[in-house]
Amino acid sequence: MDTLIERPLDAIQDLLAAHAKIPVLSKATQAALPDRSLVRLRCFVQDNGLSFEAFPLECNVHHASTGEQLRMRMMYMDAPQHPWELHFDDAAAATAGAGTTFGEKHPHFCLGTVPAETPWARGLGAAPTTDDELAGAMAHLAVGERGAALFEKLMARKLGCGGSLPSEAHAVVVKTYAETDQLRLHDVVEVVGILEKQPVEIADEDDLADYSLFELLPRVHALLVEKLEGVKINPLTRRSAIPGSLSSAFDVAALREAAISHIQSSLLGDRLAAEYMLLQLFSRITSRMSYFPVGYFPLNLCRAPRSAGFASNLASALFELVPHGHLLPMTLGKLNSELWISPDQTRNASSADSDIGLGAGLLQMPTGTVVVVDETQLATGTLVDRGVRNLQALRNTIQNAQLMFDLGFGSTMERPVDLRFVVVSEGKSMFPDLCTLPLEADPDAASDAAAGASAIRDPATLDAVRALIEFAKAGNPVLSSEMEQRISAEFVDTRAAQRASNQVVDDGSQLLLRLNVAQLLEDARRARLERLRTSSQAAGPKPAPDPAAGAAAQARSPSR
Repeated sequence: MDTLIERPLDAIQDLLAAHAKIPVLSKATQAALPDRSLVRLRCFVQDNGLSFEAFPLECNVHHASTGEQLRMRMMYMDAPQHPWELHFDDAAAATAGAGTTFGEKHPHFCLGTVPAETPWARGLGAAPTTDDELAGAMAHLAVGERGAALFEKLMARKLGCGGSLPSEAHAVVVKTYAETDQLRLHDVVEVVGILEKQPVEIADEDDLADYSLFELLPRVHALLVEKLEGVKINPLTRRSAIPGSLSSAFDVAALREAAISHIQSSLLGDRLAAEYMLLQLFSRITSRMSYFPVGYFPLNLCRAPRSAGFASNLASALFELVPHGHLLPMTLGKLNSELWISPDQTRNASSADSDIGLGAGLLQMPTGTVVVVDETQLATGTLVDRGVRNLQALRNTIQNAQLMFDLGFGSTMERPVDLRFVVVSEGKSMFPDLCTLPLEADPDAASDAAAGASAIRDPATLDAVRALIEFAKAGNPVLSSEMEQRISAEFVDTRAAQRASNQVVDDGSQLLLRLNVAQLLEDARRARLERLRTSSQAAGPKPAPDPAAGAAAQARSPSR
């Protein structure tokens, strides 16, 4: 404590060093880590609907060999460690006695590999795994060797979400004890806790009825929980508010130009589309006004070439800049049989099946994930019932920023999400209420992109752009009163003209789009982006508007 008071920076560095020494729990390491060891992991909360568990804070246990009995605290464990045993026949006697109190622990099904995490973000601080390590880990995933294949079947049903998880994905049950540590659905958290592994031998498939999936997984009893929100979601900006290399070595205007050129290289050389794409990366939902999400900016890039390579190249360029991203080709095969868009409480349920809880949905992703939807891959054919439901769920999420959960018996539930959708299409997208921008190829810029002149090759510059995007999203958005008045007046005039000509009157979605775009533009050009500089540096001049982009915007204004 004296060190913390007298030398706080040294104390913080000591804590961080101690934290780094705690072994990381992963699919490759969990076989070697001993039972009841201290571990840390970064994970994604896929299912927090598991029932809470009541447990005695203390109970009597027996030694398996000597029969010795003692009183043991049951915090941070589900069962005593061998050779101590708790006989369930004596459970009433074990917990009897004056002063016996009970506590509650809340289990959460967590994915040890965050869905849709881009390769560069996953690689920061993650040790590479080998096929041999993965094969060894599979045989020790809290089940015996003969049960590994059966366990995989349960996991395939639970995680049947069509490819947003990498091959080394693994799952654990994280149990929290404090009310302040309750985890929300889709949280990304860093946990320090005690690993508990209880191998279960499964002889044949009939034995699966006796176990739920959650009993077959390793458990981590949480001691410390940190929710990774805001700039903490990005591994580059997680531990420091302003990386020192960014504050002096780079100019914000130059970083913005580098980001635009990088994106432009995958958009047929269209600079205006690249600027709108960068605004979309800056966006986030700040509030919800009735059913309208404020700050939400789904983008439709139409007139795209009918080629799988175009959307793939765009996704690759975007995913170089953000920590989470996913490409969704809208093929009939994927919609009809290969994925589930919505989480499902009753997937493949029958009386003989083991409990798998909430079946994962493809769009269960961290806040801020960039989702590139390739509509150009949708060909003529028939959508079966599953495909229709997937398409409806995708439409609802894109339009309203609400993810639908299937609860069974015809009932559903919606939860707000904040994903950044980019829909690539030949004509105007089938999804409504998007900011639609027709692509216009620039042969000169496209030739430079083909030669690789627009890509960011310097790793330091690339990291600086990644940090710029995270900091640009942070803080409260600001919109000048003059701009608000102008947009409001234009909205009133537009509605009056629509009524006079018997057209469909805008329900407010067009107003929200204009407010969102104006807010993003003002935020992108304000000195707020100078947060990347140190507080001692003077703020630089505001970048001047691009005349060419302004002229292009007048000729090609995006529409709903």
